[in-house]
Amino acid sequence: MVVIGGGIVGLAITRELATRGMEVTVLEKEGKLARHQTGRNSGVIHAGPYYKPGSLKARLRKEGNHLLVKFAKEHNIAHQITGKLLIANTDGEVDRLQLIAEQARTNGVPSAIIDSARSRELEPHATGLTALHVESTGSIDYVAVAHKFASLAEQTGGELIVGA
Repeated sequence: MVVIGGGIVGLAITRELATRGMEVTVLEKEGKLARHQTGRNSGVIHAGPYYKPGSLKARLRKEGNHLLVKFAKEHNIAHQITGKLLIANTDGEVDRLQLIAEQARTNGVPSAIIDSARSRELEPHATGLTALHVESTGSIDYVAVAHKFASLAEQTGGELIVGA
């Protein structure tokens, strides 16, 4: 089997197939892996407070967040769970924030409405009326994740060809 593209998705697929004993080769046009989207994204570990309850994104977010953090810990990949603040500055934004908080609760996203004083404890430059503290948001080095997928794929028989 051939996988076209040596980004995080292609490498994750390759790792999985190689782990299952399949012969698989990645063809990457660049001279290095993870040079496009994987290497240019924001590095956010998403928590999913915005996702429509019951949607595929909402259902997969919890498992994906958990598995990514677990993988990072198991393989010593730089990451941190910092949380994030969604801050409401106007009464209208407070109403919208309440709706997002309800979606987050329904989706099982660890989060809580906090007051402005608590917001400033978490982020000294934060201003606003209130905030939603989304606890499971973080950051990770996705290029390092991609390279670990590549290494694990090679260890189980996968072949990686760059510049192809």
